[in-house]
Amino acid sequence: MSSPPYAVCGQGVHAVRKYFHDLKVAAGSNQRFVPVTVIGKSQAGKTSIVRSIQQNKRVLTARGGTKGKLDEATKVFKVSEAKIDETSKILFVDHGGQAVYHFAYQLTSRTKCVPLLVVDIEDFDRIATQHKVEAACQELCMEWLSHLYISCPQLGPPVVVLTHRDKVTDECFKQRKQQLVEGTERLRRHIIDAEKAAAPSGPVFSMTSFADLSKPFIIESNILDFSKESSLADIETLKQRLTDVGSSLKTVIPGSWYSLLLDMMENEDQNFIPLSEIDSKYPGDPNHVTLQYLHDIRLTMWFREIEKLSKFVFHRAEVLTSLIETLYSHIQEDAWGKRLKEFIPFQNDGRMIEKGKYQDMVKNFRSTGVMEAALLLNLLEKESSLRAEIHVAIELLKAFHLIHECGEPATPACKQRYIIPYFATRIIAAPEVHANLIPLKVDLNLHGLPLPSYVFTLITAAYLDKNSNPYCLSQVGTNGTTIVHSNGVVSHP
Repeated sequence: MSSPPYAVCGQGVHAVRKYFHDLKVAAGSNQRFVPVTVIGKSQAGKTSIVRSIQQNKRVLTARGGTKGKLDEATKVFKVSEAKIDETSKILFVDHGGQAVYHFAYQLTSRTKCVPLLVVDIEDFDRIATQHKVEAACQELCMEWLSHLYISCPQLGPPVVVLTHRDKVTDECFKQRKQQLVEGTERLRRHIIDAEKAAAPSGPVFSMTSFADLSKPFIIESNILDFSKESSLADIETLKQRLTDVGSSLKTVIPGSWYSLLLDMMENEDQNFIPLSEIDSKYPGDPNHVTLQYLHDIRLTMWFREIEKLSKFVFHRAEVLTSLIETLYSHIQEDAWGKRLKEFIPFQNDGRMIEKGKYQDMVKNFRSTGVMEAALLLNLLEKESSLRAEIHVAIELLKAFHLIHECGEPATPACKQRYIIPYFATRIIAAPEVHANLIPLKVDLNLHGLPLPSYVFTLITAAYLDKNSNPYCLSQVGTNGTTIVHSNGVVSHP
């Protein structure tokens, strides 16, 4: 008999009983999923690998455009499936390869998964040649792994795919592969040693496999290579490796639960499905065990604990990613230029917003991290798939801690403003204040481990939730938010 997954156990005895009952009733149609999270730097080949496994043939992602842009660049994240056999699939969560998307791990990594790190070996060789091996390991390996493991500490060792194998010689490939393993291991041990020195009596890390020095972090058998010449056999080898590594993580979904998922997926023209509609079609689950389970493994999103969102089930990941992309994208610089170029005056709360006012709002946001409601609503109405349900879009962004509603308007003319603590692409220095300063500092002992920027976002959001009226000079960077209060006190959440 299958053991109930944690996502079911966490709901109580009634959920476990329902799980075993439904497994037995629909034994022939039960589905098994191996969850895989795909990470790595932009253009490493993540999406090409996912598509190759899905289509059982070598697929190259289309590239083009200007300024090095990708025609098919992944923004935020994408969720997709790849068939293993008639009852088993790999569930991929493919993350965008830009640092701005690191915050998305908190949205997708609630349960264990197989970490799949994709490294461009040609890029590794270039960085190692121009700088040093440690720099290449840091930029292409440790930065991505550490972000994911902090978000989901119980992950096992990663599977590593080295792409663009055909771009380097055999001798170079062999040397760089060894340096990648050894250099990443040195970085890991340096971080752990520094942490032990800082807190000798406390725990090192909660990250299980990261902190276990009895075995190497990157295992030789978990390293594969890929190139444009890779054959079907290479694709099958990678698929089998992911299946083997994820065998203990394989999630069994009762057939009737999977049928509910498929029924929801057929509603491609809907942004979400009303909970009442699901209740009427599936009345045998009054406690919503199935929906909660599908949410926990990220096949759907249902926020039952948030009153304003609890009546909706979000069955398509692209609805959420398109919403997030409106504010958080690696091409925001170009996006703002396009928005200004194509600007059309609009009305908001009885006032006409002309181009001059629009430019002022954009400038203020990009220098302070504070966005007027008129600007936010205009962006969501023009670019979000939830343009017809703006109130839902706002509640989702607040639920993800991506925007923070300020306590009161700054001026009578400004009805509402939002602090968006993750907008900046550079660290902004704290302003000079001529007063007695009492800084609030959050000190995290991670000595050398790159702290995900979204962690600063969450710290900032938590602080702002405690301080309901932070109106004053606010400056935001990837290092968090600096707030200068009216009495001259500076806070650094």
